Amino acid sequence: MSLSTLTERACDLRKALFPKATSRTLLAHYLPMVGACCHSAFHMHVFNPQTMTRLFPVWDLAVSNAILFTSHLGAGFYVFFRPHLFKVPEWDRVQFSVFSSVMFNFGSLLLAVLVKPLIPTKSVPLKAILGAALSSFLLWTARKYLDHIDSRTLPMEDYKFDKFD
Repeated sequence: MSLSTLTERACDLRKALFPKATSRTLLAHYLPMVGACCHSAFHMHVFNPQTMTRLFPVWDLAVSNAILFTSHLGAGFYVFFRPHLFKVPEWDRVQFSVFSSVMFNFGSLLLAVLVKPLIPTKSVPLKAILGAALSSFLLWTARKYLDHIDSRTLPMEDYKFDKFD
């Protein structure tokens, strides 16, 4: 593989991961990315709550709630902008997005709480790694599922929302 090919691939990857910042990309791309990071951070907090207390001794509860709220926002906006919901009326799309975000986040939180007792209590790094791994697996599975639903949707000519462009 030549250097120019590697450079082109790196440039394409950068453009795919970090598109130009517009109001639409902030809501449809960057907020879901931040939400995914917060989902992982909250799972690491569930598996090892002492870390949050050490980092934020006074505001640990507020920070953990803000992380969970951002995770909800990210998942909700990710679902809101999916192609299979483009023809759905706006308020129904909001309702479906909120419902799916709450179900995903609290379902994954329930799974984390059920898995936590199965992990040895002494190893702090292991708990953090397992929390991040569980979150990554759940996010990957959710994306794969939504991609499958989108693939069954009839393609539309224009995937833009007029209000966000």
